Amino acid sequence: MSNKYKRLFSIVGLAKPGKGLLTFIACLSIIGAGSSILFPMLTQNLVDSFSNATEIPTNWIIFIAGALALGSIASGINYYLIGKLANRMLVNLRSKVLSKAIYLPVTYFDENNSAEPASRIVNDTEVINSVMAEHFEPFISGMLTLISSLIILWILDWQLTSVLFATLLVSFLITVPIAAKLSKLSKDFQQQEANFLSFITERLSQIRLIKAATAESQSLHKSKQNLDELYRLGQKEVRIGAVMAPIAGMTIITTLIIILAFGAARVSQGIITMGTLIAFILYLFNIIFPLIQFTYFVTALNKAAGAADRVTELLDEQDETQVGSNKQKQLNKDTALNQDISFSNIQFGYGKSELFSDLNLVLPGNKTIAFVGESGSGKSTLFSLLLRYYELKNGTIKLGEASINEMPLNDWRNLIALVPQDSPLISGSIRENLTLGLQKIPSDLIIEEALQKAQLLDFISQQEKGLDTQVGERGVKLSGGQKQRLAIARAILQDSPILLCDEATSNLDSATEFKIQQAMEKLTQNRTTLIAAHRLSTVMGADKIVVMKSGAILGQGTHTELLATLPYYQELVELQLKTTSTLEEHSPKAEQLNKQLSTV
Repeated sequence: MSNKYKRLFSIVGLAKPGKGLLTFIACLSIIGAGSSILFPMLTQNLVDSFSNATEIPTNWIIFIAGALALGSIASGINYYLIGKLANRMLVNLRSKVLSKAIYLPVTYFDENNSAEPASRIVNDTEVINSVMAEHFEPFISGMLTLISSLIILWILDWQLTSVLFATLLVSFLITVPIAAKLSKLSKDFQQQEANFLSFITERLSQIRLIKAATAESQSLHKSKQNLDELYRLGQKEVRIGAVMAPIAGMTIITTLIIILAFGAARVSQGIITMGTLIAFILYLFNIIFPLIQFTYFVTALNKAAGAADRVTELLDEQDETQVGSNKQKQLNKDTALNQDISFSNIQFGYGKSELFSDLNLVLPGNKTIAFVGESGSGKSTLFSLLLRYYELKNGTIKLGEASINEMPLNDWRNLIALVPQDSPLISGSIRENLTLGLQKIPSDLIIEEALQKAQLLDFISQQEKGLDTQVGERGVKLSGGQKQRLAIARAILQDSPILLCDEATSNLDSATEFKIQQAMEKLTQNRTTLIAAHRLSTVMGADKIVVMKSGAILGQGTHTELLATLPYYQELVELQLKTTSTLEEHSPKAEQLNKQLSTV
């Protein structure tokens, strides 16, 4: 068995079809095949009885009716069971592939569009499952019928059977190599479908950008290129089918003509009876139809083998390491609260470019530490490394004396609440977004308290469905500020000892920002808070400010200390004051900055 088929049957095994159900289906298939095998023999006896008897042979008619009824009942039950089996397998297989995809590291999604694994979860599993749902049982029962029919035909008339076998062998040798070509073609087609799904998913998810840029026609032009390639691959498949279909048709007609001519001659010679010839023709259909089914089965099998390759590629990807060191004891919120976070000799970069060459930094526990610097200085990357989105090239990150890599990944991430810059939301209700990932769903009263602190309760109260209001795909029904406040409320509900705020107030107006600052002051109490910000007004009250540039740490200290000692920090303050609006220049924070800067 070639590797491609081994991979396919390995994937089918993951779907857990169930041995008991498979055994029962096999028994019913044998009953159905037995009915097909008995019918020509009973018909032979019926015809020969008519020619030799003066009365209607009712016993043979009853036998025939009984055999047909039994076969029909078995086929009906089998149809239901196969449908049940196929549905179960499809659910199990998709669940298995999805559980793999969702635990893949962030680096995989950095390099692959999210529609790529989605295509393998939906499209490829459907192709694999169709072999079991539509072709496997007919193939098995058909092969039983075919082999049994050939044996019986050989007993009835070995010479006539030899003619039949020679005709079918020629057809078989022609069609199987053609069908085998579908394996690579199917894989190419599935990959192109994944590319097309990726393209349309991305464009439709960014429909506002497309319309604002009047890029509809450009998007349609690029989609047409994808569709043209799908058409080209589809036509290849159609051409193969166009070759196989007439071969199968000509095989049936040619075989039937040869058997009728050769058999009629043997009947006229008295070698066989008319009943034997009729039985032979009926058995002929018992052979031809399974062979046609075999051709379809090989075609579907090769398609499924191509899909199995793509699914196997996904399953073979290295997922995130979930298990930590056995030596590391379980950390809870209380024990993690006062632990320092330390970065020692950190080396890291994206691809071949290096961002951190030898970074060393200690962040005191239960304090508020702010990171400032221009875009690309490494602030968000530090947060990503803390969340273990990426593996370090060298160095260690510790909480207290323990490396965070020694802790079970989920346990470590449960100690961290994140308020990201873009505040992503999932499609669903406000309640679902607020409680995302929480092990214990809080009461509405607790949720409302969190929304009140995040300055969002008034907005929720005005909605007809309240907490059950739908936010739309990626939260498109909410403004940028509302999404950020929702993220802040979610962080409040998480109540984690470590809080990461990546530009948490960047999309808020000055008035709302001031209110959020008040909520953030309460949120940052009794936890280690790390804030990355461009607006210096949001970090002035931090216990410690870390100034970064191009992956290096230029200075550390309080706002007053840095303003007095670090020229780069002074430049950042001056630049921000120059670019703020007139209203912001007269805000209390800006006036305070002006006064402090004037004393330097």
